[in-house]
Amino acid sequence: MNTVAGSRSVARGGALALLVLLAGTVVAAIGRWEFLDPILAPLCHQRSDRCFAINGHAMAICARCLGIYVGLLVVCLWGSFRSISVTRSGAVLIAALAFNGCDAFLEWQGVYGNLRWMRWGLGLALGMAIAVFVFSKTGRRLGQGDTRT
Repeated sequence: MNTVAGSRSVARGGALALLVLLAGTVVAAIGRWEFLDPILAPLCHQRSDRCFAINGHAMAICARCLGIYVGLLVVCLWGSFRSISVTRSGAVLIAALAFNGCDAFLEWQGVYGNLRWMRWGLGLALGMAIAVFVFSKTGRRLGQGDTRT
């Protein structure tokens, strides 16, 4: 199996796993089931005031973690079918981390309050940056025109 085919296979597997995780969190919130809470607790603080709610029941992951998982899913889905050019992946990852850090710091300082949609958007950017960075650093090329940085 060549590198591109192997990379697409890994991306499809990642997309499937993330779809199962995200579908599980939505179904659990709709059904008001809490079976995912202890499973996801090591990965997320799960503060209900920072989680999106479905029918008044908080999801098992916070808005930022939800954004990270959706960002990972987007890149895995894209990489499953299309080429992704990976350039400056380290700089993009550092920028995404910096924006998320600034958001946490500014909220901690009281500059603004709990902004779930902003957390989700910053998490989305971070998840996408993580996925692109990991693919670029593991030698997995997502398409013919990719470069390692």
